[in-house]
Amino acid sequence: MPWRKVLIGIGAVLALLIVIVVGTYIWLDTNSGRQFLNKNIASFELENGIKIRVARIEGSIYGDMRLIDVTMADAKGVFASAPTVNIDWDPWTLAYNHVNITSLDIPSARMTRQPLLKIVPPSDEPLLPDIDIDINKLSLKRLVIEPAVTGKPHVMALDGKIHIADRRAQVTANARAIAGPGLSGGDTLA
Repeated sequence: MPWRKVLIGIGAVLALLIVIVVGTYIWLDTNSGRQFLNKNIASFELENGIKIRVARIEGSIYGDMRLIDVTMADAKGVFASAPTVNIDWDPWTLAYNHVNITSLDIPSARMTRQPLLKIVPPSDEPLLPDIDIDINKLSLKRLVIEPAVTGKPHVMALDGKIHIADRRAQVTANARAIAGPGLSGGDTLA
């Protein structure tokens, strides 16, 4: 009889753990769960002082989502922003130390100045993380670069894909300068 009570207790603990995991999984894809993720993103800062903020997440964090009002800031404030960033990805690959993004689409973005980066002490650590990252389709349709960055305004577009594995980055992309009033366009980079 005592073994039966022990087995029932172990079964109850396992059932409770399963309920907590499943409940957390479901909760993260709700409005309050996405707000929780936004707060955690907002508290994250890269070693060089760059902070990334997202005002709101729409869609499913487990697949096709839209990030609203994405900003990058340094100690002086925001230096780059995008009204929307569309991401279609497979979060289950994280279990295999792999980030697999099917598509990363940024309809428009703006860079207002160069970032002020903190000095990072030299390290023997590799520059790239020990995680595989695939972006199978990258599309930045319109990037406005303000005169504070390069001395004169520029507008560019970029399409490509990125593969990072074994601490090596492979980037296949096409970039082009977009012509417009006061802009000299036509330059391309492959």
